[in-house]
Amino acid sequence: MGVQVKPSVRELVELRRRDKSEPGVRKDPWKLAVVAEDGAMLWVVAAGILSRLEEHGVFPDMVVGTSGGGEAVVYYAAQQTRSCSAKVLTHLSHRGFDGDGRSRRFIDTKRLMTREPVMDLEGMVDVVFSQRAPVDFDGLRRGHPHLPDRDAAAR
Repeated sequence: MGVQVKPSVRELVELRRRDKSEPGVRKDPWKLAVVAEDGAMLWVVAAGILSRLEEHGVFPDMVVGTSGGGEAVVYYAAQQTRSCSAKVLTHLSHRGFDGDGRSRRFIDTKRLMTREPVMDLEGMVDVVFSQRAPVDFDGLRRGHPHLPDRDAAAR
């Protein structure tokens, strides 16, 4: 039994592009993941990098994200990174975010003393992700065939 040398990420991506390998039906034994974290408005950095990966047709086997990074990887998995991230950024800019990503309307620590949530996640989900820059769930499924079919799950 020979020793199998792990390829670098670059070598793996090049191999998959050459073989036209698709997520869920890979010809190699490797798993490639993209992980995007967040901190205030740093999701913009993740979205920029993911946009470039999307532009070059690099789609991993798994995407993982937290907070705004989670939002960025959902758009990436649905192949909507560039268009939707621009819409989200425009919406957030109009809500008065300052340089470090804080907004009294979105994050307000004074709400700790009330029964209101500190973060206005409802506004993000209801307004941004549903109306301003809706996620293409059908595109999400097409881009990642290993995701469960929500219609089949409902049956």
